[in-house]
Amino acid sequence: MKIAVLGSGGREEAIAWKLSLSPRVSHVYSLPGNGGSRCRRSIDPCDFPAIISFCREEKIDLVVPGPEKPFSCGIVDELSKAGLSVVGPDRRASLLESSKGWAKDFMVRHHVATPGFERVKGFDEAKAVIERMNGWLVLKYDGLAAGKGVFVCGTVAEALEALSTITRCFGSDSELVIEERLTGWEVSIIGFIDGKTIRLMLPSQDHKQLLDGDRGPNTGGMGAFCPVAACNDVLMERISRTIVQPTLSGLRQDGLFYRGPIYFGLMVTSEGPQLLEYNARLGDPETQVLMPSLATDLAEVYLACLAGTLDRLQLEFHPGFFVGVVLAARGYPCAVSTGDEIQGLGDDGSEALVFHAGTRRTDDRLVTSGGRVLTVVGHGETLEEARRAAYKAGEQIRFTGVHFRRDIGRRGDKPGSRKTRIAVFISGRGSNMESIAASTRGGVLSDCCEISVILSDRAEAAGIDKAKSLGLPTLIVPSVGRSREDFEREILERLDAFAPDYVVLAGFKRILSPLFVNAFAGRIINIHPADPEAFRGLNGYQWAFDSGLNETFVTVHLVDAGVDTGPILAKCPVDLAGVTSIEEVERRGLKTEHSFYPKVLADHFRSNTAKPGPVRTSNGKD
Repeated sequence: MKIAVLGSGGREEAIAWKLSLSPRVSHVYSLPGNGGSRCRRSIDPCDFPAIISFCREEKIDLVVPGPEKPFSCGIVDELSKAGLSVVGPDRRASLLESSKGWAKDFMVRHHVATPGFERVKGFDEAKAVIERMNGWLVLKYDGLAAGKGVFVCGTVAEALEALSTITRCFGSDSELVIEERLTGWEVSIIGFIDGKTIRLMLPSQDHKQLLDGDRGPNTGGMGAFCPVAACNDVLMERISRTIVQPTLSGLRQDGLFYRGPIYFGLMVTSEGPQLLEYNARLGDPETQVLMPSLATDLAEVYLACLAGTLDRLQLEFHPGFFVGVVLAARGYPCAVSTGDEIQGLGDDGSEALVFHAGTRRTDDRLVTSGGRVLTVVGHGETLEEARRAAYKAGEQIRFTGVHFRRDIGRRGDKPGSRKTRIAVFISGRGSNMESIAASTRGGVLSDCCEISVILSDRAEAAGIDKAKSLGLPTLIVPSVGRSREDFEREILERLDAFAPDYVVLAGFKRILSPLFVNAFAGRIINIHPADPEAFRGLNGYQWAFDSGLNETFVTVHLVDAGVDTGPILAKCPVDLAGVTSIEEVERRGLKTEHSFYPKVLADHFRSNTAKPGPVRTSNGKD
């Protein structure tokens, strides 16, 4: 077989490399390719007449487009008319990626789990929605934007600044999607479709921000790793049931032609996985780690997609972990420097793979030609071994201004810093605990916080089972039939083993005494379902409902010896207009809590770097 791979990035180089390993493939051409391509032709992936002419001249058996633009321009439609075999969605099906609004409507129509949203057009419509949502949202340009049209916002000011950027770049009457902002951790699920069957690759995770600790501007991706250990069989079954299979059924029901790779960008929240976006292609930089992990012949996979025989093919994978680190050029992702000579490729003698992207050949020199220059991929039995292999090879490569993150595969870690350790106290179902736990695994808390233990005063608390399912340490200290002092002394003694910096109350139904409050003075945080100036104590939502309020608040505050009298860290309004039941009040309130509480905790921990404080034991000594 002869195969043409369209594109010039690291993704396309990884695809070409994998295809070249197939015994069925004799030649792989890269159009236009880059400085690392073995056999390239300077043909634009959207120049369909030139592609058709080349394929006929070279007797190409299969065309594999990599980037998104050729699909939205109709490459599958045009090449199929010319009698060529090409994998991917046709122009209409590619709207799953090329129109955010169209894709969200598809998700709703086919009951795919996804965050709430509104479609708007122009600055004024968007501004009104932003203000109504208090800026806690995700703003998305409707069309293709090369990874630069999505803004995650936390305030009205941030959202309006993002809106100004979008309208400045894409026009004042741009169509946008304004989406509910979720709290959790992200994962990429990528698979192949033949029209009736889907086969999934290993779950992977990329690192979008430029700097360590998920800081700095968004990029096309600074690295990735697979598999993601947190994606266990239970979670994958739920992802399949609520997202993957409804998508497959929706494609069939809508009569959409889709034969090839599909990308599901997910966030795992306390309420389950939610689909953020589709890509009508393989992801970058996820592909650079997924291709080495795949043991199955990629050419066989593509042929099965076209023949409708994926049900006869099971994907198999190599054992261990794969970590890919992107080496970026000076100025990326803004004013990128090009033409800098690249040296040191292969100098470390390792077996790490290096996939080219922003490179070109000038005489005998290899130089930079784009923002993301190379992806270095390491493999190991453990994630840490794979990291070491990737960084050992990457550190040998030199060009002026080379930049790469040091924490790929270590979601959110900051070198030289210690995360704040928290003990989360619960008494019931633990829904706030779940949102906090999700936020420490790729969400707003991932760079600054880790859970040391989940503690409950009730053995039967449903939240304890949830904590165990998340792999979190748990501790049960029964309170029934005991004095408050005796109960709290045991907690303090047993907490010693977990060394928490803070105690975070998440539905803990006990009032803490001065004994405990003094032991963690200034380091106990609570979320209260009301404005403490208006109502203190339990059952804040019932009070709001009985009072007929159109608006209430959730308040995050430090705990002192009084009842909800500690210093307030932040308040967030809860709209109760039109509610007719206490259940609806609680639903709206908890929804606010689950997104608001982790954000306030993150802001506090980042600005008050925790130092281990003394835990007072039962004898009263530090």
